[in-house]
This record gives sequence, structure tokens and C-alpha cells, in this order.
Amino acid sequence: MAFASYDEFRTAFQLMLDGDEVPSQIQPETLDVMISLGEALVHYGAEGDIPPLRASSMEQALSVAVASNAAAIPANWMEASILWFDPQRPLEVVSEQDLRSRLKYMSAGDVRKCAQAGDTLIFSPQAQDGELLAGRYYAKPTPLKDGLTTTFNRYPELYLYAALYGAGPFLGEDSRIPVWQNFYRSLLRQANTQERIRVYAGSRLRQVAR
Repeated sequence: MAFASYDEFRTAFQLMLDGDEVPSQIQPETLDVMISLGEALVHYGAEGDIPPLRASSMEQALSVAVASNAAAIPANWMEASILWFDPQRPLEVVSEQDLRSRLKYMSAGDVRKCAQAGDTLIFSPQAQDGELLAGRYYAKPTPLKDGLTTTFNRYPELYLYAALYGAGPFLGEDSRIPVWQNFYRSLLRQANTQERIRVYAGSRLRQVAR
């Protein structure tokens, strides 16, 4: 399955909703809202057993200087992938509450942990002003309406069934909704598994001595 444009994708989505024998009563603007809800489901997941998609195509490089033990995160930030001051010692990402409790007792030494605090990352032990935080993070893809993304082109079926899933509140008691949800969950598991395989492809598992 592949789509050459957003309009082609929206047409396929509309056919899945209405079938090809019934003229659609759904306005294009409403279809766009349904698709955007599907995008949010893919990127952020949902409460319960629906995690987000995390694909290598979503990763972007990060390089930002620290000031007052904080580093600003980009506007399109969704989640950290890997962060470091020393590339040989990646930071552990913890909750803000956990990190702030540690700051009381660990104000000096090499930075080992970080946490998101609002629109910044903070560190423990404290990072020095001017230190450069580097790494990669998962960036929110641009809306499909603005152009198909690399992640979409890698997993078009996932976005299609996410949009169908997102259409549920608009359709009321539609018997197809559980089917779409099950297809989405299955496609999401496959996509995240494929991403893990992509990361570890070609590497051999080794047992680490303790």
C-alpha cells in the first residue's frame, strides 16, 4: 500500500468509511479532523494498552547548551531517544519528582540523570552552565495535510487504520469500529517490532558478565 499524495490518502480513507457504492455525506473538513485524530493516536498513543509508534524516521539530533541546570527542548519534542554530555555515558531519563529528590543530596559530580520539567530538561547532579547536551529525540512529524512524511510512507496502513479508529466518535454505533481497532493494534505491534529489529539488525546478542 502506498499513496502519492494526501488527497489520495484521504480518498482511500473515505472509501473505507463509506464504501464505493454510497456517495459520501462527510465533508472534507470532517475527514481532515478524523485523520488528524488518527495521527495523534499514532504519535502519542492512548491510555491503556495502546503505546505510541516510535520510529527511527522520527528521530532528530539535539544539541543545546545548559543554563541554570536546564536545557530547553524543541517545540516538536515528543520523547527522548538518547541523551548525553559524554557519548560514552548516556543519561538515564527519570521522573521530575525522582530527580528533584536526588538533587538535595547530589549537587556535584558527573551528570547521570535527566528529567523533563515543563519545556526544559533538568539534570542530576547539576550540569554546569555552558555544557553541551547532545543526543537524539523523537520529533512530532508534520501534519499529513502539509505533505506525506517519511514515517507515513513507511507505515501507511498504520495511519489509515488509526484514522478509522479516530473516526469512531463521529460514527456512533458502527459495528466496524472494533474491527478497525483490532487491525490498528496489530499493525502498531508489527511496526514497533520492525523498528526494534531495524535498530538491532546485524548486531549479535552478547551476554554481559556481572
